[in-house]
Amino acid sequence: MFMDSSSNSKLPNPVAINLQASEFTLTTGKSTQIVVSLSNTGTTGEYYLVSILDLPTGWLSPSGPSSIWLAPGAQEKVLFTITPPVPQGEAAQTYTGRVHVARQNAPDISQDLEVKLTFQPAGNIKAASSAFESQGRIGVSLSSIQFSAAPGDTVTIPIILVNRGLQKDTFRLGVEGIPLSWVSTAAPLTSLEPGEQKEISLLIQPVHSPTSQAGRNKFSLSDTSQSAPDQLVKVDCILTLAAVTRFSATLQPKQINAGQPVTVSVKNEGNFPQVFQLKLHSLDDRLLFEHLPPETSPQPLSTAVTQLHAPGSTPQVPGGNPAALTIAAGETASFRFSARPRQQPLISTGTVSYAYAASVKTQQKEGPLLQGQVVGHGMIPIWILPVAMALCAIVFLGAIILGNRTGSRAGSATQTSAAAGTAMVAGATQTIVANQTAAAIAGQQDTDGDGLINQRELELGTDPKNADSDNAGLLDGIEVYQLGTNPLNPDSDGDALIDGKEVQLKLNPLNPDTDGDGLRDGDELSLGTDPLKPDTDSDGLVDGAENQNCPNFLNPDTDGDGIIDGKDLNPCDPNNPALTATAASLLPTATVSPTSTPIPTSVPLPKFGGVILFVSSRDGNPEVYTLDDAGHIRRMTDNQAADIQAVWAPNLQRFAFTSNRDGQNEIYLMNADGTGLVNLTTNPADDQYPTWSVDGNWIAFSSNRDGNYEIYLLNVNTFETQNLTNNPANDTQPDWVNSTTFDLEGESILFTSDRDGNQEIYRIKTDRSEQVNLTANPANDQMAKGSPDGALVVFTSNRDGNQDIYSMRIDGKGATNLTNNPANDYGPCWAPSQAWVAFTTDRDGNNEVYITKSGNPELYNLTNNPNPDQVSDWR
Repeated sequence: MFMDSSSNSKLPNPVAINLQASEFTLTTGKSTQIVVSLSNTGTTGEYYLVSILDLPTGWLSPSGPSSIWLAPGAQEKVLFTITPPVPQGEAAQTYTGRVHVARQNAPDISQDLEVKLTFQPAGNIKAASSAFESQGRIGVSLSSIQFSAAPGDTVTIPIILVNRGLQKDTFRLGVEGIPLSWVSTAAPLTSLEPGEQKEISLLIQPVHSPTSQAGRNKFSLSDTSQSAPDQLVKVDCILTLAAVTRFSATLQPKQINAGQPVTVSVKNEGNFPQVFQLKLHSLDDRLLFEHLPPETSPQPLSTAVTQLHAPGSTPQVPGGNPAALTIAAGETASFRFSARPRQQPLISTGTVSYAYAASVKTQQKEGPLLQGQVVGHGMIPIWILPVAMALCAIVFLGAIILGNRTGSRAGSATQTSAAAGTAMVAGATQTIVANQTAAAIAGQQDTDGDGLINQRELELGTDPKNADSDNAGLLDGIEVYQLGTNPLNPDSDGDALIDGKEVQLKLNPLNPDTDGDGLRDGDELSLGTDPLKPDTDSDGLVDGAENQNCPNFLNPDTDGDGIIDGKDLNPCDPNNPALTATAASLLPTATVSPTSTPIPTSVPLPKFGGVILFVSSRDGNPEVYTLDDAGHIRRMTDNQAADIQAVWAPNLQRFAFTSNRDGQNEIYLMNADGTGLVNLTTNPADDQYPTWSVDGNWIAFSSNRDGNYEIYLLNVNTFETQNLTNNPANDTQPDWVNSTTFDLEGESILFTSDRDGNQEIYRIKTDRSEQVNLTANPANDQMAKGSPDGALVVFTSNRDGNQDIYSMRIDGKGATNLTNNPANDYGPCWAPSQAWVAFTTDRDGNNEVYITKSGNPELYNLTNNPNPDQVSDWR
């Protein structure tokens, strides 16, 4: 339930404050989140402080107010985690708190919204426990195994110890998986009589440090018998640390000459990677700022953000994104910029100071202003005026002397001539002075009309008499101030195309691979592929993954077998059967029982749990198979068509898959025993990539039935179909995620889209709201799968030079390379236990299904077959 409180707000409209809920029922020892939403529908921005009042700060994370900037039209959310102690007594207890929102610069302008918290009776703690472990004589009971805190807060964990033995014993409490410096207890040793139980408290206080990484931290509590040390009980728990934004910044040097570089160093003192932006302010509106590349850059001008900006504005990189740095927790990085006056005074009477300020900000808050000064000088030194006057005086005296020498030759006529001579010499002197003045001012001239003043050209090393110093087909001023390219290098990005040609073709002269397909722009023009289209022949494979031979980037079906290369498990084998509509009509429609064969392997497989669905052409064409941890492989489909992209229903009683058995790709449904085949889509378009909803009633899939690929929702019971994305870009590869445990927004769908110019992973709610780009990386990110608990995502990316498997949080943060192998690893999915990740790789010469553990060197080849195998799903 959302409560719009803007109508009676003391805060000036149009700021609206909403609570997702105002009443909460809390279970003993478990955490609850309060979500506060703020919306700015006005035209000005403002900082607000959001806090929870009238509840003990020890219950809250974060315990203090959160500062939030609301830009015009923006909507932001603030989350507070409530972790109360165990209530005493049998009666329910109710507490009333307030959500307090105030203007940061005017705290008296505020608004309060009431929240009510009701605690259920503690009762018999053992019976209400969410975790109870017993081993021999020891019993351990916890009211919860999931805890949350912000660094600096304290989490209290009540633990019930039970002596299930026949004699008195002493038990030692232990903690593993988190730093022991965070842990304290008043009772590390507990003595119990036979059958006795006792409650002890364990305190966990994560320190304020970048090493206290935000996110989920697995740890275990153990209890060991002192009289029988082999008697040990462990309970696995999870501690979720809140993200803390904290940073410091310094500016050096504080005083510079015009055009001299300035460095702003930023240290991320928070506990998660942050994106920092630099804002520059000309306090008296007289400076222009210019961003510079890092000092370590091998080609400063080719990578610099060199566009000049109006005072008070934040510099923009090509493409319109604010200048930004991503800094890992505990790391330091630097911005560099220069500043110069908008207008220099003509006559210099000394130095002129121009004040400015820089500030560093994140999405959460902005740091203090860092003050600096630029020292400038006039264009003409003051000493040139007395020199000019002295020259005039000398000429005047010379004229008088000359007149006296010739005075006897003529009377008034001579005097007139002398006066004329004096005027002539004086005029010549004035011309000399004027020329000297013009020469002094020449530094502000633009001799070649390229948009760069001569003085600036001398600083950059460009030719002030050549409007296009590098013959790149662009004026030097356009390269420096508009494009950020290098006016001394005709090919700034080294892609074998001169910068002017790239601009003409609408390519990015600062990106050697504009479409992100793995081929340089110049090479694409030579090869005949399209540098603005990552998949020139639209076969599902990016151009960089193909070549001039096989698979060919200009031929969507290189081997001519009727299966486009992107869906062909072996695009260079013409023996794959081509499926036509005529052939499809002759295929048998009878279902077959799945067959079962053991997996051949010389390495013992781990007990990974669940059943894996994968696609293999080991029987002549792509079919769907299953694999369990006993090594048994079962063929699930038996058809001459290509059956691919299989996904389990939540109850494992049936599965959906993509097949072209009716002449084009359709979504089919089949029971796990091979019966009950149903075509769910029956549409002449290309329908593929099915994924199940959490309740098993809906399937999301991708289709081009409206002219481009979109994500659609299909009710498997009523066949109702809805368009979810509706964007002119191509949206594919959906995955339905249930993230209610870690994301209060509930179910959402991950998908791949090229709407930002390259493949990125997005998340969208099932009501079409809140579409978020999770990856925002210049590489191609695709094939995302959410974890069973909805907290993490695995996906495929080539951001490190080739395709690898990465994981990240459901909010897109904390991306980590899991495979990091020179082979191509792609198409990951999670084990139901979330302990393993399966993926497809060609590291053994052909595609195989591997599994690995995150942060663990364990790696197994599950299929080990000379034919291509590709993982689809795991439940």
